[in-house]
Amino acid sequence: MGVSVGVGSSTLHASREAGREAARRAVERLSGAPALVLVFATVGFDQRELLRGIVDVTGAAPLAGCSGTGIITHAGSDESAFCVAVMALSSDGVHVRTAVGREVSHDVRGAAEAIAAAVRATPDPRVILLFPDGLKANASALLSAIDARLPAPLPILGGSAGEVMRFDRTYQYHDGEVLEDAVVGAVLGGPIDLDLEVTHGCTLLGLVHEVTNADDGLVREIDGRPAWDVMKEYVTDPSKGLSSPDQPYLCMAQPLPGPSGGEGEHLIRVPLGLDESTGALFFPGGLARGDELTMARRDAEKIARNATEAAHRLRARHPDRAPALVLQFDCAGRGASLYGPNVTSQLIQPVQQVLGKDVPWIGFHSYGELAPLRGRNHFHQYTMALCALYHR
Repeated sequence: MGVSVGVGSSTLHASREAGREAARRAVERLSGAPALVLVFATVGFDQRELLRGIVDVTGAAPLAGCSGTGIITHAGSDESAFCVAVMALSSDGVHVRTAVGREVSHDVRGAAEAIAAAVRATPDPRVILLFPDGLKANASALLSAIDARLPAPLPILGGSAGEVMRFDRTYQYHDGEVLEDAVVGAVLGGPIDLDLEVTHGCTLLGLVHEVTNADDGLVREIDGRPAWDVMKEYVTDPSKGLSSPDQPYLCMAQPLPGPSGGEGEHLIRVPLGLDESTGALFFPGGLARGDELTMARRDAEKIARNATEAAHRLRARHPDRAPALVLQFDCAGRGASLYGPNVTSQLIQPVQQVLGKDVPWIGFHSYGELAPLRGRNHFHQYTMALCALYHR
């Protein structure tokens, strides 16, 4: 038996009914019982009722997922308050373990150990799908802690949970439970292969800066000055802080370790918090003292072009092989806040047309993307992580 995959979605406003409808549409496309259920939803729903509706259909099948700013399926991108997508996977050869780490903001090591234990319990582990709280988890520290506990490198792919850009609270889903301040993982093992592309589309600006005072993602000083003093030099109206009209386009680029060949060899970093009294900036990417940064700016045309080119590269490496499924984790800053109502037509559909309109497809707009580059797992922002999974 190969891999059977179904995707269903719903925009009903009644939370439990929406969960049932999306899950039913996903499961009815399967040729067997679900071995894994992935769930992504926006935050207009009563999250617990939504998950109850899904579990009404999927039963005790392992379940993982989170909330997002928007949901991505073959229908495109939907950032409405009421949208849920469910992917159900069935196979008698693929091994699945789900895991949860709680209070990840205070116990990164404990959360990492919970994920690592699931990896050790999975025969022939191939990939970790990971969904941490997008506002409370130091994702870079979490990735490093997981890597340190594994006997061999394993790709980690996923996104940080988001919401409607209020930066209030996000939700993580594990089996039948809705959580906050947590990280949920799903480990897949067995006869599967995966290939992925990571791309952003930001243009580097200005000089190279150095982080001179930082701790656990809180950057107090850059070049020996308050961090905000440096960043606001690139902002037309700094009196509005991170709400400046320029801010949705600005970010910082951190070069990957080793020789850097250009803009694609940088990790994008975006501040999500500002302490106006001290000028400190909070970066969920976990910047540290001594890190180098260059100011960068998003370019909508370049982002769309890079995304389509990434899909072509993925397709070219497997010209005679159709993916069993595609996962797309795309930053919340690459959705309606950048493209308005044209996200689907300009960003999502061109990518889907390259890889195939009939391939089961699911993802979400996240508060940060998780994917490997140069053999190491990294936390990204303003980035797309596009993964095709193949059954061997």
